[in-house]
Formats: sequence, structure tokens, C-alpha cells
Amino acid sequence: ITGMTTGVYQFSWTISNGVCVSMTDTVQITIYDPSTIANAGADQILCNVNSITMSGNTAVNGTGIWTQISGPNIPAITAPASETTTIIGMVAGVYEFRWTITNGVCSSTTDMVQITIYDLPSVANAGIDQNICDTSLITLFGNDTLVGTGVWTLVSGPNSPLINFPGSPVTIVTNIVPGVYLFQWTISNGVCASSMDTVQIIITPNPTTANAGSDQRLCSDTSTILNGNIPTIGTGLWIFISGPNTPVITYPDSAQTTVRGLISGVYIFRWTIGNGVCSPSSNDVMITIYSLPIADAGPDQNLCNNITS
Repeated sequence: ITGMTTGVYQFSWTISNGVCVSMTDTVQITIYDPSTIANAGADQILCNVNSITMSGNTAVNGTGIWTQISGPNIPAITAPASETTTIIGMVAGVYEFRWTITNGVCSSTTDMVQITIYDLPSVANAGIDQNICDTSLITLFGNDTLVGTGVWTLVSGPNSPLINFPGSPVTIVTNIVPGVYLFQWTISNGVCASSMDTVQIIITPNPTTANAGSDQRLCSDTSTILNGNIPTIGTGLWIFISGPNTPVITYPDSAQTTVRGLISGVYIFRWTIGNGVCSPSSNDVMITIYSLPIADAGPDQNLCNNITS
């Protein structure tokens, strides 16, 4: 039989013999079209979801069914025969699903789709801000990456230091100079939005070495000028340490300042230069005030023929 198309045919086979009643039997022939070529849709990479919608093609010839091949758990395929079924109860991991289209006795066609689900990355914590004195080496303290991977990057700073282990939460940074640095700790996991946190590191240079000037020895002065050095790094301050009274320092934060209200005696003043968290530098100066001497030779004398008096 030739020239057949898709569908259901019935043919009868009849045997006759003379005047006898003919005997007839029928046969049914069903012709199926080849199964539609299955297409399970594009692979999907998703973040922090527990359900997805599949994107298989429509089974024009035949019927389709979804089956799970692998994955970290067994979610529920809500409508296995629908090319756009929802699958619920998913967790982070890699799944494989198969879309199979079958039409009668024709060979089935299949296609696979991979679904990758990522958990949200750990929330990044770059540690507390640091204020350090005059160092060329610091340590960054980020939190552990329970989910995802982390990396340290320099956001800003006075130079480009070397981050020794960028992928480690705790790492040494070398080639540090004075200034303000910002470092960022970023934790990423697949297609999920990265979690980021920054830490500020302030490197303070040591203050200028203090010099309170030369000791002074004065006579009967009630004021003098203190001559400290001008700080190129940090700020200075004069402090009265000891003396016979408490004089007035006119401008305590000025390297050169007048001191008034001095009396006879020995004074000590301290010039201190400080800069942030660094240890201050101090130097003392001694001011000695002498009283004006008063001479008294006694009363005049008139003597007669004396050779001594």
C-alpha cells in the first residue's frame, strides 16, 4: 500500500468461496508523524530562588514530559507534561532536567537543561577602622567567606601598597606610607549581587622632634621669650613644669611665645609636639632668674690718726 499519510486506516481482507458466505477481517493501520524535536530551553543560572519556570518547546507532534536527572534534592515538578511547568522546593546547587517528546511508536526526542542556583554570598565585614602611627605594614581583618569567595581591593590611598594575599580574609599589606587608605572586602557567589564593606586605615607620621631651645640665665627679668622649634609634622604645646610661682604663657601653642610674671628662681618649661596616635616628642628648657644684687658698704667714717678702721 503506498501513498499513505499520517492518520488511522482500516483495511478489510475478505475470502470468498462459491456460494458460501464470505469471511472478512479488518486491520487498522496507524501512521504517526515523527516526534517533535525536543528543546528544553536555555540553561539557567539564578540567585537565591526556590522555584523556577521551565522553557521547553511545544510538542506539536506527540506529548512531552519533564524528568529530573540530577540535583542536590528532589523538588516538585508541578505539571510534568507542560513545557512551561513550575518546579518548586529547590535549593542551592546544580540540577539537570530532561524534556522528552514521544509520539506513538516513533522514536522519542530528548533535550537536557541545566539549572544552577547560587546562595546569597556571606555579608562582607571589612573589620574596624584603624589609626596607626608611622608603619610600613598593616593587617586587614575581614570576615570568613562561609558562602562565596572574597577579595581585597584598594579603593583609595596615597600610594599603591601590596596586598599580599588578596583572597584571604586576613592579609598583610606592605609598602604603606602615611596617609588615609580605604580598602574594600568583597564577597561574591556566582550571579548573586556581591556583598561589599570598606575599612579606613589612617597612617599617622611621627611628630617632629621637639627642641625647647637653649637654657636661659637672666637677671631680674619678669618676662622672657621661649624659643621652641616649629613643628613640620604635628602641633606643639608649652607646659609649665616647675618654678617659684606660676607665670603666664601668652601663646601656649606657639613655638615662640612670651612668658610673663617671672620672679627670681629656676623655672622649667616643656615644649611638646604631638601628632594623632603617635607618641609625642618633648624637650625641656630651664630659665633661671637672678635677683639684682644690692651692695651696702656701710656709713661714711671720720677717724683721727687711725691706720685701720
